[in-house]
Amino acid sequence: MSKEKKNNITWVAVAVVMVVGVVAVIAALLNSGSSNDIVVSGEGEVIGLKCKDDKLTHVVLTYGRPTSFTNEVLANFQDDKLMSIMYQYEGIYSSEEEVKEAEAFAAADYNKILAKNYGVDTNIFSHVFVKDGNELRLTINGKADKVNSKVAPYFMLEQNDSFPKTLDAVRKAYEGAGFSCETTK
Repeated sequence: MSKEKKNNITWVAVAVVMVVGVVAVIAALLNSGSSNDIVVSGEGEVIGLKCKDDKLTHVVLTYGRPTSFTNEVLANFQDDKLMSIMYQYEGIYSSEEEVKEAEAFAAADYNKILAKNYGVDTNIFSHVFVKDGNELRLTINGKADKVNSKVAPYFMLEQNDSFPKTLDAVRKAYEGAGFSCETTK
């Protein structure tokens, strides 16, 4: 075999290995995510509702005083029916020590309130606390069939007769609580 053919075969082999490596990295990135992701699937129109507030205090975040914070609720609807809902909190505190204390109390209160005050399993929703310097974040994910009036405070609503399940009813409930809301498609 000539030296030129050997070089061509070597370059082709190197190119194939590189392409396979890039495809593997891309596949790994696309498939990464937590097992608690909420997925809306099926046919029909999917609409998102995003509501924000910076004044209300979440039921488990009563310890400590953040210098600033935001509450955000993201709800997904399929054919005007609530499919999933997510609450996100981001608070800025004066020090990392305050963040640690606020997170410790909030994590303890999260389970205690669900079990003792609302009488539900502490694993009814997925939740994650994240500390990053002076910031504390909490994310709570819920499927529509698990969200009811009993646990409404976890999604920043009052305990009413029933939890709203349509786009207009959810928007009205959050705007009535002081949130500003917008829809996304």
